[in-house]
Amino acid sequence: MKNEVFKNDGITVIALVITIIVMFLLAGVTTASIVGENSVIIRATEARDVTRKAQALEDLQLAVIESFANYHDLSYVKNKVENIGAANVTTTGTLGEENYKIQGTYKGYNFEINNRGKVTIN
Repeated sequence: MKNEVFKNDGITVIALVITIIVMFLLAGVTTASIVGENSVIIRATEARDVTRKAQALEDLQLAVIESFANYHDLSYVKNKVENIGAANVTTTGTLGEENYKIQGTYKGYNFEINNRGKVTIN
């Protein structure tokens, strides 16, 4: 009699197909998280832009602080922001009065410094 038991040591076709399907699903999820609507790349780009804007604001605030520390008013701020690389720097109003403003562009952002030294950037 032939009572031989066959051992199957190989991978079945079904196991191979399931493995390939799982790999495709993982690849799809990974790709979506990298380049999708709320992807890592988009969030990193937004974080970079926020950081650049915050750095520009900090640079301008330091120029104002230095002017107040050295000269006790805003008389030196215009020169200081020009020295750090600001462009199109203009003043309006009279120094020491409520209507005094310094405006310009720094690192691609428009800024305004009011008579009290408050810096706004957009």
